[in-house]
Amino acid sequence: MISKIPPARRDRKSSFRDLINYCRGVTGHAKGSVLYVGTQNILSPETAAYEMESVAIENVRCKFPAFHFILSWREMESPTTEQVDEAVKIALNELDLQDCQALWSLQSDTNNMHVHVAVNRISPETYRAIQPAGWWTKKALESLIAIPLEKGENTVQMKFSPNYWRLSLIITIFGITVLLVIVLFEYKNGRYLKKLLRSVSGTAGDKSKTVKKDPQQT
Repeated sequence: MISKIPPARRDRKSSFRDLINYCRGVTGHAKGSVLYVGTQNILSPETAAYEMESVAIENVRCKFPAFHFILSWREMESPTTEQVDEAVKIALNELDLQDCQALWSLQSDTNNMHVHVAVNRISPETYRAIQPAGWWTKKALESLIAIPLEKGENTVQMKFSPNYWRLSLIITIFGITVLLVIVLFEYKNGRYLKKLLRSVSGTAGDKSKTVKKDPQQT
């Protein structure tokens, strides 16, 4: 499976209406190219743009609440609607957008079956803007792997491997934990810290003696 984030508009603006219309095939697609439309936390595909905008206006600080990404299957693969829904929800979960408003559509206007996903980054519960995968958006999507669909299968097995952003987070937390343990141990015992302070104070004392001797020598 190939996943990507389309380039942003040149004017840096985002419109839920334009994005939803594009995903639903109202604009920019040949008639009949949209095979299926799915939603999350949306009442209806027809009112999706209005619903997303009504939530997004609650956060006046976020300038780009609309988020768009694509999941594409290999040639000759034809996922079912259940497989499409599962793939999108796995991706949303990995991007920390599992509770956000979203609309997706399966399209067949290229050689590869693909699904466009439109998401409102503003949480409908807290009205806070969510950065997909904590600023590791591209890494999370690039690491998406899907096991090829076999004929007659009704499930899709997917995973994000390797989890670059999670691995880096684990390494960072581990390093900070080790550092804190060392600091606490030294604070309690102070063996190595005392040696370091003695060596520093000793060096400073030698320098001060040297400075005092200079006037006498002159």
